[in-house]
Amino acid sequence: MAARQKVGRFESLFAFAENADLGAVNRTVVESLIKCGAFDSTGARRSQLAAVLDKALSAGGQAQDDSRKGQMNFLDAFAAQAPADDVALPDIPEWPEDKLSKCEKESLGLYVSHHPLGQYEKTLRHFATAFSGDLGQLAHDAQVILGGLIKSVRMLITRTGRNAGSKMVIFDLEDLAGTVSCVVFPREYQALQDVIQPDRVVFVRGQVDRKREEPQIRTSEVLDVAEGQRRLASAVVVRLTEEGLDEAMLAALRDVLTAHPGQLPVFLQLENAAGTKTLIRASENFRVTMDAALAHDLNHLLGNGHTVLTANGSGYLVKL
Repeated sequence: MAARQKVGRFESLFAFAENADLGAVNRTVVESLIKCGAFDSTGARRSQLAAVLDKALSAGGQAQDDSRKGQMNFLDAFAAQAPADDVALPDIPEWPEDKLSKCEKESLGLYVSHHPLGQYEKTLRHFATAFSGDLGQLAHDAQVILGGLIKSVRMLITRTGRNAGSKMVIFDLEDLAGTVSCVVFPREYQALQDVIQPDRVVFVRGQVDRKREEPQIRTSEVLDVAEGQRRLASAVVVRLTEEGLDEAMLAALRDVLTAHPGQLPVFLQLENAAGTKTLIRASENFRVTMDAALAHDLNHLLGNGHTVLTANGSGYLVKL
């Protein structure tokens, strides 16, 4: 604060390092400020700032030492000729959203600009049949599907019963409405242990347990968000427009669908030039398996955004 009042707004990480008291504001503090977005106002990416952190602190420390010794500060002497600080930043991409959100949580204890569920919101709303805030109104043993982020996984050892000595897990699932505790008993844990990892976005299928003050979920299945979309989908809708639709296109679409046989029914949504949409259910011969291979072939034939999945959740159609 003293440095800010003296020099005004910090225009770069280098300016901060040169003017802030690095005896009080150490590397750990500056790294946390980068991670939480405190330097976003400089226009630099957090990945860039992290890459030059040590260089900035070294230059800033040297400048402060020179100032204390009364020596000439070459950074000041050549400020007019020196390039802008951001020119010295490496040209590297920003961290992925999951890392940005994780860093904000680590440094602040909460998410600010990048919530890890933000990019999955439409998908979670589409396939989830309930949210954590709804569980208090549901009946005991009600079957639900929730989607969210796995938090605070706790391993326990059962002490009694036929599974005595076996591992079980309790984890918190943070969804779009709050947090709910999910219990995974030993029999289920053997099959689910690989997917139950902190900070992973998943779908949880289970039963509501109302025996405690706060509802819990007795978990029977945990699915990675990508796998969940395929497993929880109830149908595949292929969107077609009147323009460009001819026998050759329909024949090519038939070949793609028949090359990926499975259990999901297929619907064709036809849109004419006036914007009127008609939904047609395809023959039972065209039931498909919705996987990455089919998504790739449909996108190659029709372009992105022409294939969606339907489900029994509470949201909208979700693009693959």
